[in-house]
Amino acid sequence: MHRHFPAKQNLIAAVAIGRVDQIVEQARNLATADDPGAAFRSQLSQMLADADDTAPLKSALAGTDLDIRTAAPEAAAALRDAVGLLLLRAQDAGAIRADLNIDELMALVAGTCHTLQYAGVNAKSHQAQRLTAVLFDGLRPTTEHRT
Repeated sequence: MHRHFPAKQNLIAAVAIGRVDQIVEQARNLATADDPGAAFRSQLSQMLADADDTAPLKSALAGTDLDIRTAAPEAAAALRDAVGLLLLRAQDAGAIRADLNIDELMALVAGTCHTLQYAGVNAKSHQAQRLTAVLFDGLRPTTEHRT
């Protein structure tokens, strides 16, 4: 074990990167779905639920300086690209507001994860569903764009 993971943080990082790889695979599988809006919403819902499911991993990571963007830039880029494709397809279909870019979306997802954690609710609770609905309401296409 120590040969592959000299420190606990290395093991935790490997687990986190493995989970990111699974999320990327899921997003890539959804990229050809017949309903781009539903595929996009499904991916975001799964990412938020996953954040709740991996709470122990997040707690373990809280004691480290792990940032997936710097620890595994290729995994972070793959995630960004896969979710970005879902976003573009949903925007092209008119299912998601057109003035949102992938960096803003990832910030919103991260913020929603922190919101759910701050509220102390799991992703399946009524309160979490309401908070997530607020996120999805903000992603709806609008006729007026504010900058």
